[in-house]
Amino acid sequence: MLYLALHYCLCSVLCVVAGVLFHALMPAPAPQEAPPAARPAFVYFLTGLVLLTGIGQWIILLFPLQWTAQALLLVLLTLLCFLYRKRLAPPLAELFHRARQASPWLVGSLAVLLLLVLCLNAGPSLMDDTDSYHGQMVQWIREYGTVPGLANLHLRYGFNSSWFTSIALFSSPLPGINSNMALNGLLSCWLGQYLLSLILTPDSSLPQAGRRNLGIGLLLLYALALITWPMIRGNAVSANYDFIACSCILVLFISQLSAGRFSWQPEWLLWGAYLFTVRFIHFPWLLPGLLSCGVLLAAGRWKYAGTYLLLAAGLLLPFLIRNVQLSGYPLFPVYQLDLFRPDWKADPVMTQNIVDYIHYYNRVNVQFKPVEETMALSFPGWIPHWFRHIFSYDKPLLLLGLAGLLASCCCLPAIRKRYHAGIQWLLLTAGIQVLCWFFFFPDPRFVYGPLLCFALMGCLLLPAPALPARSTRILTILLTAGLLLYSGNKLRQLPDGRQLALPAPLPVPPLDTLKLDGITLYIPEAMPGNWNARCYGTPLPCLYRVHPRLRARGQSLHDGFYLAPADNTRPEERNVYNWY
Repeated sequence: MLYLALHYCLCSVLCVVAGVLFHALMPAPAPQEAPPAARPAFVYFLTGLVLLTGIGQWIILLFPLQWTAQALLLVLLTLLCFLYRKRLAPPLAELFHRARQASPWLVGSLAVLLLLVLCLNAGPSLMDDTDSYHGQMVQWIREYGTVPGLANLHLRYGFNSSWFTSIALFSSPLPGINSNMALNGLLSCWLGQYLLSLILTPDSSLPQAGRRNLGIGLLLLYALALITWPMIRGNAVSANYDFIACSCILVLFISQLSAGRFSWQPEWLLWGAYLFTVRFIHFPWLLPGLLSCGVLLAAGRWKYAGTYLLLAAGLLLPFLIRNVQLSGYPLFPVYQLDLFRPDWKADPVMTQNIVDYIHYYNRVNVQFKPVEETMALSFPGWIPHWFRHIFSYDKPLLLLGLAGLLASCCCLPAIRKRYHAGIQWLLLTAGIQVLCWFFFFPDPRFVYGPLLCFALMGCLLLPAPALPARSTRILTILLTAGLLLYSGNKLRQLPDGRQLALPAPLPVPPLDTLKLDGITLYIPEAMPGNWNARCYGTPLPCLYRVHPRLRARGQSLHDGFYLAPADNTRPEERNVYNWY
């Protein structure tokens, strides 16, 4: 826990300084734009994280992301800070001033949240995907960068996400320290800080009724983020990449609510591009950025629009190139977008079947109903089965979010009258994503961000409740007290006293080895308590089954892997579900 706390501080400083530096050097061009000093610290943090990750995305196309790359980025950031120290001084001074002005209630609530996240983050991973392939993807980035045909080892290694680059970039350069989940834990702390700051330090420019509704809505979001396991808590025990998308979407929406009128924000374009590279199912969030660039172009600000479009392209291009390198497809596993013919391309039949598997798996989890039975359910017959088998912790957020969506549709005239175009665009984007999500991959965790936005909008559309002025603060303190008891219990449950200093090490599963064209492959066995085999931190390359057509492209892991031409007469090849 002590190491993680220091890790949080260092990563926070780097990201916030990078974000402040960006806004100091490239201020938004709109006349009504708020000065950089008015931005919340979390906005600086996310913007800095996006930009540093973008640089890392270019690096890993050619080189591994080891301590040398981390050191070079640190030197570059330090040099820029020195050269532009006069521009950095005002916004940094404002951030320090806000920190000194924080109320004791806010400091206490943040301390309790930090204790909870550290207790969870110092323990073992509690997510199958993190143990199975998230950690391995980070390990590949740190040791080899980008390897052609990695999806041929295991199809899920083709699920490229820039979040893995973010984790690798901010992981510990010290050997033997498991920091795969540290950035997720830090993100949980930052979103909690953002919401608590808004709840306990309300915007005095809002009317009393609007301030009360917004405070209650934000408190509801904070409670939902704590109750819904995969969010603040579950995010801290995984390397999953859904919570970063949720955080960006929610901050974009709330920041527009606090603005009296539409104001151009570079985050609309940069964060939208980053969300696409985190998980491309967030493609609707490219729309607000493109619309905002249209506003700039209509105002004749070609230089600014072109600059930010180039920055967005700088985030998207390495993501697409890396996708082709890993799987042969620009957007794996979208097999319909088949533009290239590299020898390492993932098998098209297996790719098509993994899309079907994911599609139906997200309708009904396989632990409740076999995929074959779900496939047999037509629309709308699958909807009752889908809702019945959604995890119980997701249902409150799902119901509140869908209720807010329905209320927003019913109150469109009121929304158009009371809220500026920026909020309307974001609500439209969130609605488009929810619609696409429902028909393609209806697992609630993919749309936590839009659901939280609609839940908040539902609160804002309600009449102001007749509650005492301090009711929101009192409820927040009660929630914090309950969180303190929960955190104390988690602290007592830490399996190893060493976790007070260092995070839990990665387990070491029993391994089988196999030689393939001179390269040693590692195949893990299932550990006690696990329903399946997981690689954890197994040496590279780790895979679960060796496809009979798997071949090495050379004598080194840098050369990658490919599949020999198919022999469909072999039954083990026809059963494509065996390979993911």
